[in-house]
Amino acid sequence: MIFQSDIDADLSRWLLQNERKAILPFKWGLFVVTVVFWLWRTRWLTPSLYPFSLFSGYFFVLCGATYLLCMGRIIPKEARCFSTGSFFIDVVYVTLLVYLDQQRLNLAGEQAISDFFYFYFILVLRGYTLSMSRYSNLTINILLVVFFLVSYRLAEMSFDFFWSGAFQFKLALLWLIILMSWFLIGLIDQQRNRLIQVRERLIKTQQLADLGQMASLMAHEINNPVAIISAHAEFLMRSAPENEKLRTGLMEVRDQAHRCRKIIDELTSYTQPSSDLNPSAIPPADFCREAVAFVFGSSETHASVEMHFADNLPDMRGEPSSLRRALINILVNARNAAGPGGLVTVNARRSASKTSAVDLIVTDNGPSMTSEEREHALEPFAAHSRGGAGLALALARRIIEEQNGRLTAEAPPEERGLMLRIQLPTAQGRGIV
Repeated sequence: MIFQSDIDADLSRWLLQNERKAILPFKWGLFVVTVVFWLWRTRWLTPSLYPFSLFSGYFFVLCGATYLLCMGRIIPKEARCFSTGSFFIDVVYVTLLVYLDQQRLNLAGEQAISDFFYFYFILVLRGYTLSMSRYSNLTINILLVVFFLVSYRLAEMSFDFFWSGAFQFKLALLWLIILMSWFLIGLIDQQRNRLIQVRERLIKTQQLADLGQMASLMAHEINNPVAIISAHAEFLMRSAPENEKLRTGLMEVRDQAHRCRKIIDELTSYTQPSSDLNPSAIPPADFCREAVAFVFGSSETHASVEMHFADNLPDMRGEPSSLRRALINILVNARNAAGPGGLVTVNARRSASKTSAVDLIVTDNGPSMTSEEREHALEPFAAHSRGGAGLALALARRIIEEQNGRLTAEAPPEERGLMLRIQLPTAQGRGIV
């Protein structure tokens, strides 16, 4: 599974590479163009104090950025902060440039709007590298419009310019570019999410292939010695019936040998995708009652269980036997975590996030898990503070996802224990994943 930290790390590396190979050369080109264009418009006269200070300050900023990027002084963790600062320096530079040029035009008696206005279009495109969603992109672009208005307000000392046809046309054009960027960033975000999903599937496929090879090797090399150990333990138990201490030790050997075989069987089952699935309509309440009766029906069970079902629940869609196995694994995990005197709660209700889905929620009041432990709780052999280190939950997740469902580990409202949410499509739904 790809976690948010992996996505953030990839994004930081991309931002740093983009700043060095694309943004920095572009900014140097922008600087040269603005200086040459300014000199050409002023008939190659030496710039006055304020334009000269602006060009000099931006030149030294570019020299510093070039040194930091080309000498590797910026690490990926600092890339977003550096890119944000670089972007807002560009915004201030263009804003002051528009202000000074508009002031120059006013002093010359020219009824025109600064041509440097078009650099705001470039800044809109520059904002793509900073925004990961439509709304953040729109927020950045609204700030650009504010800077644009401020530059003209300072130059004109009034808002009369706002009613001129030329200014309104350029402002409308700027908003058109912003709306187009808002639409495009949404498409880019959707494509990025699809690529992340494809990458997750490829990683899972590779992991299953590697686990499958390991499981085949373990089944061949370990099952036979374990079977011999178990058989000898059984034989010695029958040969020494009067020695209670010896029998207890031999029973422990036999049980641990059976546990080894169970782990191998679970690993083999986990790496073999289910076949010949025949999905059908499953009543949620009856489905939960059967699994709870199987897990908690024994008199040796020390944890108690409560069940709550919403009214008029629609049937779920899935293969009953494999889903029952997944739910049993989850219930056994909750029962073992709750321990003697603990409580396991099973809820079934309509999903709040999906209109055509049903949530089965299993909550226990056992030891709590940290957010990092919950993030990895559904992975194979995930070790955590609750003592689990097996394949039960990983197998349950694989079964549920194969049937267009979803299994997530969450913190309970009481902040104690663990809440596992099974989300399955309804009989009329088209799937969750």
